[in-house]
Amino acid sequence: MKANIIIKSLIIISVPLLVVIGHVYNISAFVTSIYIPLFFILSLFSNKNRHFIKSTQIRLYLLFFLLSLASVYNAINTDFFFAEVKTQIGCIIFGIALFNYILINPAHIKYFFFSCILTTYFLAIYLFSSDTLSLKIEDNLDYRIDDETFNANMFPYYIFLASFSFFFLFQFQKGKAIKYIYLLSLPLYLYIIFSSGSRGGLIIFLLIQILYWFYIGLGKVRNFIKSTVKLILTLLISLPVLTYSTNTILEETNIGKRFNVLAEEGENTIRVVLVKLAFEKFQEYPFLGVGSGNFRLHNQYYLFSHNNFMEILVNNGIFSFIVYVLIFVTTIQNILAIKRKTNNPDYKKKADIIILFVLGFCLYSAFYVFMNVIPFTGFIFSLFALIYIMNYNVEYEGVE
Repeated sequence: MKANIIIKSLIIISVPLLVVIGHVYNISAFVTSIYIPLFFILSLFSNKNRHFIKSTQIRLYLLFFLLSLASVYNAINTDFFFAEVKTQIGCIIFGIALFNYILINPAHIKYFFFSCILTTYFLAIYLFSSDTLSLKIEDNLDYRIDDETFNANMFPYYIFLASFSFFFLFQFQKGKAIKYIYLLSLPLYLYIIFSSGSRGGLIIFLLIQILYWFYIGLGKVRNFIKSTVKLILTLLISLPVLTYSTNTILEETNIGKRFNVLAEEGENTIRVVLVKLAFEKFQEYPFLGVGSGNFRLHNQYYLFSHNNFMEILVNNGIFSFIVYVLIFVTTIQNILAIKRKTNNPDYKKKADIIILFVLGFCLYSAFYVFMNVIPFTGFIFSLFALIYIMNYNVEYEGVE
């Protein structure tokens, strides 16, 4: 019993510790050097800890990592290379630990989802208490979050994980409490996204909420065509309100001004320029890439590409890129196979949420390099565990 309480506590505190507490209290070195290895080691005390190697997605992830090591051949700065490798190792052992914990007890996945949600509250409390955010919206929308500890886009990244945590918890927690918490969180999340000025964060947030509720969230498993018709009709009926809201946002808010700047700059915006430079550099080093973490040394801005897939392509080459893409391709294939084999509405909804997450993650990958963000890797590995359990139950337990 005590061991189970310890595991639950370690899981619940994991993401807030990684994202907020470690940075605020300057204990990030402790978190990465002691907490994560300990978290991993404790997960090995079970005869189920070797099951991770049976997961196709984890095998591909490990292959992707091993292939990326070959990029050291072209690295002009091995310190940058090894710093990124160290981060990737941290991502992997955190992910495998979560996979192990979930296989030990599938209920543990709920505690990880709660951990992702708690992280957004910890971030909000920190930003409000440090006066980085103000409850006076008219004052707050004139700037972006500019905090020494957290950059402007960081909060929306974890709102993305929290949103999907809520979606999954709707399936695991059948009571209404989690839905009330979700509804109360939505205004906070929108407020923070507008305050941060994150254009990508706003687009992704609205998109996944709309797609979830129209295609997955309400009632039983929904018909795709009927859901699409309802979505189109809703958009048409709401068009005057949407037009007014859009014009107000573009004209009156900082995030709207940032959208206008993006439209004016077009292909000259820094993110587009970085992606172009990264692709040009990839063409020079197509097989092994320029070396993990080294692209920033190959452009005059001294920045990474801010694109998850392009960063892998330029830093690690085409072979690593193909394997990384295969991770998500096989994930979709496995989930579709589970959907075909079962009539269980709960499994079908979980499968649809995983598909939506993969699509949302791939779209969001155009805005940041999530490969080196430990909680994101942990979230992905937790889904690998969920897929593994669902597949086992469908194949061997006859869940229908």
